[in-house]
Amino acid sequence: MESKILSSIIKDRESFNKLSKLNVEDSFSEPAKYIYNIVCDFYDKDMNVSSVDLELVEKRIERELPKQIDLYRNILKTLNETISSANLLDEVIAMKKDSIARELSSLLLTQKRNGAIELMEKYKDVETSIQDDDEDESLLVSTSVSEVVESLKNKNRIRMWPKALHEATNGAMRGNNVLVFGRPEVGKSLFIINMVGGLLHDGYKVLFIENEDPAKSTMSRLICRLAEKPIVDVIDNPDEVENVVKQKGYDNLILKSLSPGTFRDIQSLIDQHGVDVVIINQLRNIWVGKESRVEQMEIAATSARNLAKKNDILVIGVTQAGDSGTNKLRLEMGDIDFSNTGMPAQMDLIIGVGSNEEYDSKSWRMISLPKNKLSGEHLYFPVLVDTKTNKVTSINA
Repeated sequence: MESKILSSIIKDRESFNKLSKLNVEDSFSEPAKYIYNIVCDFYDKDMNVSSVDLELVEKRIERELPKQIDLYRNILKTLNETISSANLLDEVIAMKKDSIARELSSLLLTQKRNGAIELMEKYKDVETSIQDDDEDESLLVSTSVSEVVESLKNKNRIRMWPKALHEATNGAMRGNNVLVFGRPEVGKSLFIINMVGGLLHDGYKVLFIENEDPAKSTMSRLICRLAEKPIVDVIDNPDEVENVVKQKGYDNLILKSLSPGTFRDIQSLIDQHGVDVVIINQLRNIWVGKESRVEQMEIAATSARNLAKKNDILVIGVTQAGDSGTNKLRLEMGDIDFSNTGMPAQMDLIIGVGSNEEYDSKSWRMISLPKNKLSGEHLYFPVLVDTKTNKVTSINA
């Protein structure tokens, strides 16, 4: 059963896509789980590949686990029978039930009754949970008008920061894919840190993927933002600051340095921590298995959107503006580095952070919204940036 499912995943990307969201590997044996993770890496690194070469899998295992290669070669030899797409879910249900039954049997044999009832409930719910996970939300056509209206009300929106951005967008929603871009040193990271501070304050659990700046630097800036104090005051009053930042959601922050990391790594962290929002700084540094920057950006944008949709979370990615955005206030979609890719099409909201010499002298930045599916308003407005506390506030120009 296990070998048939694993074989189907290896030989057919469509089967892999169908099963990857069902956590099928949870019911695999350890060797099968190891092979599955290698296969996932191959698919993640090349979005266009339709199957995985078993010889490549074997070579990687030989390199990583040379002492166990004979065991894995024997397993790989059994991976020759596949399952039709129509019967795939039935096989997964049967495998998961079998795995739970073995666990339950082992528990009862050792006379450890703790957890037995929970396992029995889990056994009964396997079929329903898998069918629910596999259900296409586009087929849910019986939702009433009042339910749709309720879902669009502001109380279900995620507040954006600063205030002017929230007013311009009416807030974000779970499943949205957002991009923040600007020239180097213009304040993209500061803008994102201010956003994260607001999200934490509002009670959201945030996963911050950092691959651009040192993680400790980002963490200290986030502490300054939550405490609304410069780093000197933070150093002088650590106990006081700790109390303040914890009251403002500091414990809901997971900061992870991934360099380069993959989207599968990010998905694993989402599964582990159950977050509401994912920040990726920067999107272009996530490894997607392509040498071409154009292909990298397009795949990264699509993968970020898939993360948002699959997990029903808000994803905010950060990237660079090209040379055309230098010393420019109102950034446009054409100013995104490699904007000729399909990346902008994958975004629900695009936020440009622009500046020039005059704005720099006043610690101002111009925020522009060249794409805004959240409210339809393509607005632009100035904000004040405080580099000491990493806070961004709305102003009237």
